[in-house]
Amino acid sequence: METKQIFAEIIKEEVKPVLEAALFETILPKVEVRIEKLIEEKSEKLVDGLLTKMTSLIPGKIDDAFVAARAPELKAFAKAYLLGQAEKISDKV
Repeated sequence: METKQIFAEIIKEEVKPVLEAALFETILPKVEVRIEKLIEEKSEKLVDGLLTKMTSLIPGKIDDAFVAARAPELKAFAKAYLLGQAEKISDKV
């Protein structure tokens, strides 16, 4: 067997599993925390922008009143959904 092949086998059998374990155990939980922080900080502003865009695309004022009345619920739903998706990151650990 060539040295190159032996080295490739060692990496595949010994190094790769260690690196994957390190990724799942240390890096992914940190990624999840950072994503959750971003969701907490920015989700409301993003939903506000989406609602503003949506009401500007639909003519009339009825939709504006409906969206304004439902905005808190929509913001809460979007935030909860996004946080649930972020939580799935650590579920893989």
